[in-house]
Amino acid sequence: MHTIGKGFVAIVTGGASGLGKAAADFLASQDATVFVVDLPKSFPNGNKDENNVHFRGADITSEEQITTLIQEIRTKYNRLDCVVNCAGICSCHVVFDTTTDKPHSMEDFMKYYQVNVFGTFNVIRLSVALMRDTQAQQDKKGPGVIITVSSVTMYDAPAEHVAYSSCKAAVAGMTVPLAREFSEFGIRVVDIAPGPMLTPMLLRDGTGFTARACLKSLIFPVRPGQPEEFADAVRFIVENPFINGTTIRLDGGYRNPMGSKYAYQETSSDNKN
Repeated sequence: MHTIGKGFVAIVTGGASGLGKAAADFLASQDATVFVVDLPKSFPNGNKDENNVHFRGADITSEEQITTLIQEIRTKYNRLDCVVNCAGICSCHVVFDTTTDKPHSMEDFMKYYQVNVFGTFNVIRLSVALMRDTQAQQDKKGPGVIITVSSVTMYDAPAEHVAYSSCKAAVAGMTVPLAREFSEFGIRVVDIAPGPMLTPMLLRDGTGFTARACLKSLIFPVRPGQPEEFADAVRFIVENPFINGTTIRLDGGYRNPMGSKYAYQETSSDNKN
């Protein structure tokens, strides 16, 4: 079993809030060195260090900014054990809006792929060399793991999730070929597919659940997942060296009923449009 502690170095993208923050907080609590990466606006105080946590404002789609980040980690620590790719965006759009008689914006569709798919791929491709060198120093016996985040919507999504569910399927689709390619370096690749989780992405205006209908699709427990439960899944993946090349559903048995065409047709009373 691999352990997380002093000397363990990780990158967590989307680490300023939600699932990313939970993962970063957990790793930091284990004395790991954590680079929390998110958009600059997410860090009002700019890039800073707090003990073993380094906050870095960066766009995951930028080759220059992520290259600079990796160079900093190589210079300071000369190792990288884990990358957790949580950065992503989500919203709902029908392909054809009958109210306005307009089709889905192509610009909006591509934005999903730019952030969720290209951004994830960009971080992975630029960090793997340092991870390879780290594993070489440890005779391929270190944790060496890349974690991506897809979504249960790639299996079972309501109608207005075409862009989101398809790009999350693309993220999950990287898992096996990456695991096969990176096996020679001793690096594992594992995807997590969360269901409805209690994060800002699930909340609308901070007052209630926007995905109330989705919650009815859970088997048990019938509640949103907690960010800490995601962090525990990260711990399990890092510590168990036999987990590789797979997607783990973290969803309370989510199965969207056929009759639930739209996820957002039922919302709490304080969130009616």
